[in-house]
Amino acid sequence: MHVVWDLTSLLGVTDHCGELLDSGATLPPEAMREIVTAGLRVRRMLIDPDTGELVDLTRQRWELAATDPTAAHLPPVELGLVVDTAVHRALTTGDVTDLNREQRALVHAVTAALTKTAAGLRHLLSDLLAAPVTADALDAHPDAYPPRGDLAEFVALRDRHPTHPTSGASSAAAADLDHIISERDGGPSTRDNLHSPSRRWHVLRTHAGWTVTRTGRGCTWTNPTGRHYLVEPYDYRLGP
Repeated sequence: MHVVWDLTSLLGVTDHCGELLDSGATLPPEAMREIVTAGLRVRRMLIDPDTGELVDLTRQRWELAATDPTAAHLPPVELGLVVDTAVHRALTTGDVTDLNREQRALVHAVTAALTKTAAGLRHLLSDLLAAPVTADALDAHPDAYPPRGDLAEFVALRDRHPTHPTSGASSAAAADLDHIISERDGGPSTRDNLHSPSRRWHVLRTHAGWTVTRTGRGCTWTNPTGRHYLVEPYDYRLGP
């Protein structure tokens, strides 16, 4: 089971819901905290504070042992822990000069909460926050076809939902991985040139005259008659 939740809610500073990645179902904070007590694996997800876009996903996973043996019936869980880059930078460097008043207050609250949390979780979060940012390495093999697994995983989690018009709340991991500039036209296997349409829309684009272009961080689909459909990028700031 894969879930997404934010660092500030894990520490009790905020009270946001989590989300099941496969179904898009919302999980209240109380349910998320119960899941944490059963033990899980954790990865860090850095997001852009201005756009909500995923910009880094740790390769490493950290194990958190169960603290409640009565919760052992829950299925194995991997938690994507969301941290915005401004808060992450302040927590790892101690420099808050570029933050606004609200961000500074949040950093101070997180720092205070970290000192009060259980030792196992505190040590895990310390290692997780200190882990290097490695996203640029995903573009190191632009000629790879099909794209490498780590790049495909990142794109699916960044897009969160399929990137075609009328897409619902299903997981982008169940969609296709498509080059916006096609591979046969020299399009690279890089983050900017990949997106996640469903198989049906992938076929429409390949064989039925539809085109796709990048518009900002989103995608514009154009049908054979010239009508345009803009699909906005997923924003992790908004929550589930």
